Amino acid sequence: MEIIEIVSPEALVAPRRLRPSASKLEPPAPGQVRIGVEAARVSFDDMLMRRGAFPGQPLFPFVPGRDVAGTVVRQGPGVTGWAGRRVAAIVGQGGWATGVNVPAAAVPVPGPRTCSPGWPRTRRNSTCRSRRGCSTCC
Repeated sequence: MEIIEIVSPEALVAPRRLRPSASKLEPPAPGQVRIGVEAARVSFDDMLMRRGAFPGQPLFPFVPGRDVAGTVVRQGPGVTGWAGRRVAAIVGQGGWATGVNVPAAAVPVPGPRTCSPGWPRTRRNSTCRSRRGCSTCC
């Protein structure tokens, strides 16, 4: 069992009153991986849940967060080849945490784009490090 940080509204609260707290997370079950969450989306559904206005509202306390992205930090029994991969997943609930267990069907995320001579040069690539552009960037 591992201790993770979560953001879990205990009751109806304003966003500024949300605070991280510690929680236990079981090891990944067979067929699951643990994502070390690096980004979690704040959706309209999450805001409605925090206000207690979502149809089928979960009971307080709960951990919002439907979508996450991060790196696979642990693999459950029977899972191979996922450790260290960057992934994104829809978790339904529980994404506002530093770690989440999900089925090993998470979506791999490609690495950062780099400048390439084959790209069209009609606009500058947002990942280009040159302030004035270069002959190999968009």
